[in-house]
Amino acid sequence: MSARPSPIAIVLVLSWTISSLGESPTSSGANRASPDADPVAMTHRIMTEVDKNSELMDNLEYLCDRIGPRMTGSEKLNKASAWTRGKFEAYGLGNARLEAWRINHAWTRGRASARVIEPTDQRLLIEPGGWSCATKGPIRGPIVLAEGDDPADVDA
Repeated sequence: MSARPSPIAIVLVLSWTISSLGESPTSSGANRASPDADPVAMTHRIMTEVDKNSELMDNLEYLCDRIGPRMTGSEKLNKASAWTRGKFEAYGLGNARLEAWRINHAWTRGRASARVIEPTDQRLLIEPGGWSCATKGPIRGPIVLAEGDDPADVDA
């Protein structure tokens, strides 16, 4: 897993941190800092809160490891969006909602298999690339070694 957090994970931490600053479990919110509070002090409070109570890695691991890749228009994207809205609500954001949008068509990774049949039968591990086209059934042909550092290098 990359050490760089995703933007949604950062938003989850910051939204929770900012919404909880200045509140104890029993406070009514009256202790919240005013908008013109000292920015250095506010930054210190945010960093202290993130250091003590951050859920960043838990949220990031859930999105990446439990839900997994989320291509536009996919069911996993819908699941991640609903989960994120639920997190926002749990963090006390009262107006968390999902915005309606439309994509003309989506792409979902389907089943793919390949094997060498001559000179010996051997399965190959393959994965289709995102937004790649499906084949119209099995394809047979010679194995070709494609070399290069750029997609244009292997066009031939």
